[in-house]
Amino acid sequence: MIHLPNQQAHFVHIPKTGGDFVTRFLLSNVPGARHESGGKHWPAAKHGINPRFQFAFVREPVAWFRSYYAFITRHYIIPNGKYPIFEGGMWHCMRCFEKYDYTSFGSFIDSVYDDQPSYYTRMIEWFTGPPDAHYMNFIGKQENLNDELGSVLKRLKLYHLVPKLLTAKPINTSPSKFPIDPVYGFLIESQESAIYDRFGYTKTYHE
Repeated sequence: MIHLPNQQAHFVHIPKTGGDFVTRFLLSNVPGARHESGGKHWPAAKHGINPRFQFAFVREPVAWFRSYYAFITRHYIIPNGKYPIFEGGMWHCMRCFEKYDYTSFGSFIDSVYDDQPSYYTRMIEWFTGPPDAHYMNFIGKQENLNDELGSVLKRLKLYHLVPKLLTAKPINTSPSKFPIDPVYGFLIESQESAIYDRFGYTKTYHE
């Protein structure tokens, strides 16, 4: 979580939604911006500071799982033969992922839902609260990250930073456009149906 004391704002960093890019941009350009205790990924409702404005970004569920699988298998599982322990010694929202089967994308998804039904929906609610909660002031989409972050900057009266987004380079990306068996696309969309309804994402897979 990033705290912007001069703007009385929090950026709630949900994993694999462009948060490293947002974090780097804020820390590099907003005076006083700093990490808050509780870890890199910490929910809106579980921090002692009561900000005026809290914001986060989400991602379409199939793309989120595909991006996560690509990142892990590219940078950790295959080169090192083991799963990384993120934020060692601390609770982490994806600690359960350490025990899953990464042999294929399908085996990974089966492992997730055998152990944690509707995982992504529950994770998003853990970070942002349920749809009727009032923890968040703005939840944007990773798919339109620059435009939506620009909207946040304007709401925080940081107008002079908006042009800098045009030249800011993406970070922490992985090639995640590999094809997905429609069976698993449909499974994700079914398990995470609440996310599609809540944020207006379009389902593209069919049984």
